[in-house]
Amino acid sequence: MKLLVLTFSILFTPLLFAQQYVNGCEIRPQTYCPKAELENANLQFAHLYNANLQNAILTGANLQNAHLYTSELDGAKLSKANLFQANLVASNLENADLAGANLQRSNLKGANLAGANLTGANLRKANLEDANLEGAKLQDANFEGAKMSNCKGCPAQKTGDK
Repeated sequence: MKLLVLTFSILFTPLLFAQQYVNGCEIRPQTYCPKAELENANLQFAHLYNANLQNAILTGANLQNAHLYTSELDGAKLSKANLFQANLVASNLENADLAGANLQRSNLKGANLAGANLTGANLRKANLEDANLEGAKLQDANFEGAKMSNCKGCPAQKTGDK
């Protein structure tokens, strides 16, 4: 078993820490890529925390399990993006377009989504505690089972929601 772990470490560790660029944007924590064109990019498990992605185009991008906490995503285009289980704690998504995005089980605790377009978005079982959704477009968005304590602008929870 130890030999298998050692072999895996030798073969794949360089890949885990290799610099990755997508359309000129370095995919790493604290990256500075405002207005980056990352449409349909595969950024699954990416570490982009504390990144500046203001007005970036991430339409249809795969950000499943991505680490985007404390990032600047205001004005970003994230329609139809897959943000399943993404960590967006304390991120700024003000006026972002998240129409049809999958935010199921994502962590948006303390995130700013004021004025965001969440039309048709899936926020099932998402954590929206202390988030700000004031002025957001929520038509046809799914909030089933979402945690919404102290959330500003969140829809009222129905009896029985957890």
